[in-house]
Amino acid sequence: MKAINYAYINALLADAAYVDLRKGLVVKDVIDALSERMTEDQAKFIAASFDVIASENKSDIPLLGSGLDATVWRGKSGTACAGEVYVSFRGTQPKDGGADIEADVDLASRGVAYNQVRDMANWWMRITAKPGDLVKQIKVETIARSPLTNIYAFAADIPVVATGELYGQINTFNSAGFSDAANQDAWRAVS
Repeated sequence: MKAINYAYINALLADAAYVDLRKGLVVKDVIDALSERMTEDQAKFIAASFDVIASENKSDIPLLGSGLDATVWRGKSGTACAGEVYVSFRGTQPKDGGADIEADVDLASRGVAYNQVRDMANWWMRITAKPGDLVKQIKVETIARSPLTNIYAFAADIPVVATGELYGQINTFNSAGFSDAANQDAWRAVS
């Protein structure tokens, strides 16, 4: 497959991440849900070519959730993407009535949406660990309060049981800000 085809497929899957999908949906339900965001032909292509193997849809309401939304796709057998795994993350959305405001403020003022990074790392550790194992989780703590900007740090939280949807299937992912020296506390907390 040519690079332009991969780029197009990645763009379609990234756009599809803006629809709440979950593992186990039948093809018709996937098409119906995606057709509200993209053309019916594009929705049919995704439904015929990919299965949702994991997803996370956190509440966008501040204090109740971070707004993290992600979908993990696997190419169906018999397709050009058979067996390939793709991870799509949803960005913040202006049409949600400002519910992603916490993440937007974090991004604008600190370059990182701390609660979304926490939820992403915790979710990733749960779905990639061996099912039934206890996995470390992280939390965001305020270490210095200020009228202008609080200073946050990542710290260890209570371990949880792994769900293991992706155990042994995928090893890497790309994200914003993980190599930033200011975020190294997160990695020390979970290692």
